[in-house]
Amino acid sequence: MHEISEDELRDVPNQYSDVSEVEVELEFIGQAWIDGYAREVDNSRTTFNIPLSALYDENTDSWPGLHDHSSWGYHLDEGGLMLHANAPELVRDWDGPCIMTVQNVSA
Repeated sequence: MHEISEDELRDVPNQYSDVSEVEVELEFIGQAWIDGYAREVDNSRTTFNIPLSALYDENTDSWPGLHDHSSWGYHLDEGGLMLHANAPELVRDWDGPCIMTVQNVSA
């Protein structure tokens, strides 16, 4: 899979005439704290699709689902997305650290 960069993601609304039809594929990687570091846990990777509207507000042209960490790029609002109706049970029940990335965009 190819992680979509922040610039690529922010350009998505310019590529589609109807952003309400756009979905993004998220990859979830569950982690656990091991020796003070968040480490990937076996069998914790999964993907799921959500509407772009879970990340992007077309009315205000803003991205409430993204948070900027300029030292290492953007990250998604994992807390809100983990509870999304489309999130698998593994994701909804996860109580440790995790990573979520956008892997694909489609309409």
